[in-house]
Amino acid sequence: MRQRGGSAVSMIRRGWTTSHRLDYVAILVFGLTPLLWFREGALLNSEDLMVPPNWTEFIRFWFIWNDQVGTGAPAILDSGRFVTLFIAAALQALGVSPVIAQAAQFVFWFTLPGFAMYTLMAAVYEGPWQRISRLAAVLFYMFNLWIISNWMGYKEPMIAAVAVLPFALAYWIRTVSRDADYARAVCATGLVSILAAPIGNNVTEMVAAMAVLPMFIATAATAMVVRRHWARAVRIGVSAAAASVVWVAINAFWIVPELRGLGVVTKTSDVDMFRGVSRQFLEGQSLYTSLTNVVRLHGDWTWFQGLVDPYRTYAETYTSHPMIIFGGWVFVAVVIAGVVLGRGRFKHFFVGLAGLGLVLGAGLNAPWGDVYVWVVEHVPGAWLFRSPWFKFTLFTVIGYAVLIGLAAPVLVRAWTRSFQRMLRLEARRSTIVAAGSTMLFAVILGPVLAYPLTLGLFFATEDERTFLNPNHVTPPSYVRAAGTWLDSQDDSFRILSVPGDSPWLSDWGYTGFGSYIQWMTTRPVMFAGSTNRMKVTQGAPSPAGALVKQLESDLLDHRSVSAGRLAARLGIDTVVHERDVRYDFYQGTGYRTDDSPEHVTQLLSQQAGMVLDRTFGYWDVYTVDRVTQRFWIPDGLAVLSTEDARIFARLVEIGLLEGIATVPADPVFVDGNALTIRLGGRDQVSGSDGIWVFDTSSGTVDSELVSSASLTIGVGDDEEWGRREELTPGVEWRWVKSQHGPHFMVSNRSDAGAAAELHLRVFSYARDRTFYVYVNEELVSLEEVKADQVQTIRVTGVRLNPGENAVGFYTPFQSDVRDGENVAFAVEQTPQIGNGRFVFEPRIPASGQASLTVLMEPLGEAGIPGGAPPELGILVNGKSKRLSSGDPGQLGVYRGAINLSRDLRIEIAQQGQEEYVVVLDPTSTNPVREATASVRVLEESPSGYQLVVEGQAPYLLVFNESFHPDWEASIDGERLDHIKVDGYANGFWVHQPGVQHVTVEFSVQPAFTISVLVSAISLMMVAIGWVVFQRRSTESFHPQGD
Repeated sequence: MRQRGGSAVSMIRRGWTTSHRLDYVAILVFGLTPLLWFREGALLNSEDLMVPPNWTEFIRFWFIWNDQVGTGAPAILDSGRFVTLFIAAALQALGVSPVIAQAAQFVFWFTLPGFAMYTLMAAVYEGPWQRISRLAAVLFYMFNLWIISNWMGYKEPMIAAVAVLPFALAYWIRTVSRDADYARAVCATGLVSILAAPIGNNVTEMVAAMAVLPMFIATAATAMVVRRHWARAVRIGVSAAAASVVWVAINAFWIVPELRGLGVVTKTSDVDMFRGVSRQFLEGQSLYTSLTNVVRLHGDWTWFQGLVDPYRTYAETYTSHPMIIFGGWVFVAVVIAGVVLGRGRFKHFFVGLAGLGLVLGAGLNAPWGDVYVWVVEHVPGAWLFRSPWFKFTLFTVIGYAVLIGLAAPVLVRAWTRSFQRMLRLEARRSTIVAAGSTMLFAVILGPVLAYPLTLGLFFATEDERTFLNPNHVTPPSYVRAAGTWLDSQDDSFRILSVPGDSPWLSDWGYTGFGSYIQWMTTRPVMFAGSTNRMKVTQGAPSPAGALVKQLESDLLDHRSVSAGRLAARLGIDTVVHERDVRYDFYQGTGYRTDDSPEHVTQLLSQQAGMVLDRTFGYWDVYTVDRVTQRFWIPDGLAVLSTEDARIFARLVEIGLLEGIATVPADPVFVDGNALTIRLGGRDQVSGSDGIWVFDTSSGTVDSELVSSASLTIGVGDDEEWGRREELTPGVEWRWVKSQHGPHFMVSNRSDAGAAAELHLRVFSYARDRTFYVYVNEELVSLEEVKADQVQTIRVTGVRLNPGENAVGFYTPFQSDVRDGENVAFAVEQTPQIGNGRFVFEPRIPASGQASLTVLMEPLGEAGIPGGAPPELGILVNGKSKRLSSGDPGQLGVYRGAINLSRDLRIEIAQQGQEEYVVVLDPTSTNPVREATASVRVLEESPSGYQLVVEGQAPYLLVFNESFHPDWEASIDGERLDHIKVDGYANGFWVHQPGVQHVTVEFSVQPAFTISVLVSAISLMMVAIGWVVFQRRSTESFHPQGD
């Protein structure tokens, strides 16, 4: 008589016999393993492992745009992640501590793959020792070395895929094998797919995860076609198509915004640049994914690298301890035994799946590396898979687990015969000992061999670290106190936390992208964003990123003492100085020389309009004056011909844009009543109206290097050089023989330090290389040099000590043979060192007097030794003129008057390595629109606002949030014209006079809401369908005992 059932739920419910109950209890016990990872009530934390969000933060995942991810935010939140974050958020809403909530979340997602693999093995193998077969597969699947990287960063796409894929495979293996219950399989696939929603958080991991089930269905359908079972092939195909439709419908809530995000990123990102970066990253990843490493699941690059401390303290054991090395090959041998001797449904599919994972996971390594290179270069989108081992080893682990499960009965039979023959045990006792030995062997291949996972050793403790942060974090009480106070400020807007680097590291152990304050407050926190990462977001990349970086530089690089004005313009009313940040962690080229608490405190104290309000432990909270609110109406408009963040910042900081919004040069919005601000260049000859801005760092201002009387440069140690050669006619070059030098010596005859610019001409033989320049053993520059081309390298900001200073060169790239010698770089023997002279020739077709403002930056030692002087000497048409800094609150800002002419020439000589912005304003009578209007917010949500505006039309309503074309404003259903304001914000042109009710909304949110409803309704319908088909089914799939 046939029994009813077949799903994972029914297998567990109906299989709850005495024998199987022990299996389920064992899985539950092993599922508690994450509790061993926690230490002394501390949170688990890593660069990629976010703090578990509370319920308020969790709710934001249901909006595809919100204030937490607007101006300056790191990324738009992904709604698909709600599944993997729900447990922690819900428990915290019930009053549970974040540590317990995180532990509960980990236990659930660690346990679920165990039941999933048990279900899969029940579908694959029915025969003698099936319980041992299932548990052996489960132990490897839950405990293997590849899964460590996923838990280290709580990589939700892979964690969800590992938990769900075996369930889906089990349904389809049973259905295809019995050629029955296709409708129930379709429904079951849809139901479990909701747990796999987080795969949408990462495009490449999503592709890898979504490929497994279609590959199985294609394999099964192909097998039917080969056997000429046409009807079965059609049933499989139709059911697969139906399952696809059901999957899309149930997961519409994240698929819809994901597709939109893909469209946005392809339009707004430099795909060619990211393709090159991805290829370099792939080459680095492939250094450690040799076939021998990949086969043993040793392909994680963090095993082989570190920063003072090793990234993984246990990794050396796997390369040096004989027993561990032996164990790594033993489990490979067991997999091979499963391939050769194992018996089970669709074994060939899992063999192929494991093999495909090995091939793809090896990346550029032999023997398939050339094929992978071809795929990356010719298959659209394949270049995105820059870390193939982390993605495609999912295939390998699923295949390995099943094959180990199939090998287990083989081992029981083999050991039974061995024990009978060698120990002369009776058959029953031999069988019992063999079964127990096999289970012990499975424990060794799983939890024991993967002991860093079992014991949580991949989360490093403080005792294991001398430089890197540990992975166990206990936030100090003042952090929570600061967050509570920040949330209590009713009229506050945005927060900026300094000093910032990526990732952020604190003395008490926190590591992450952005300050910990983002997890302690519901207020929006500013982020500069990352220009070298391609992010697929549900909204759009923030165009305010460049401005936030400029603000951070103005504050911390001592480039302006009026940076508070820029902060206010961006809506920042609070600056949190975290004096517990690991400022010593980031050093060298590209990083600040001093982010110490004392230095940053000094810089902030010099900022006008920024006042220390209160202190929480090691956190100082500053308030900013005259903050621009989320909605505001400017007094006037200015047409700015550039979106350069540095220019905009300087104009704001000198007060030129006080109450004035900058808009594009579009007559529809300007109507001739806007101030014109032009970025000057070498060839500008038209446009006499408006304000002119010249920037020495833009490359549009002529400059020349002038030798300094106190600086001389000559050859250093002659032994560090190779042979001489005239690579260019009449000029001597020499090949660099040794690394680091000294190759040149710079003599500074002054009694104080000096800042200078070094010019070198370099030639790289036969291949592209990176050229490193060191001064006094400190890396000051690295430049990419093209092969067989003479290239000039400008090294700015060189700090020289009094006396002798050594200049040396280095490259990590290999040399090539030239005329019998190994060579890499040649350097011209006449380098130049000195300071620049900038020449401004505005050629403005106007006459009369104009105001002249010159801004110097940086203001401190990085610009001019001794700091910015109180006066600045310049040349105007060859005549000396001195400008004074009249306002002590505007250090480095020099003002004066000048007579305009077509042949005007202004010269400024560098005193160190400072840059200049020159502003010429001949337009004191230029008309500026005087807007008299007000705005009041009635209602607000993360994706919409209701406003009341009143004023004399027309005027511009500014929405101080990152510009996005899908923000829409309307009055009585009539949409308002939408433009970009200040280079990053939204502006809406109001033509209606008087009191008006304005609706501002993110227009895509309704579509997202509809997709959520579609998902919810589809899920309910599929659940009902599954129950109906379950009752109608006449098939049974009850696990039999051994």
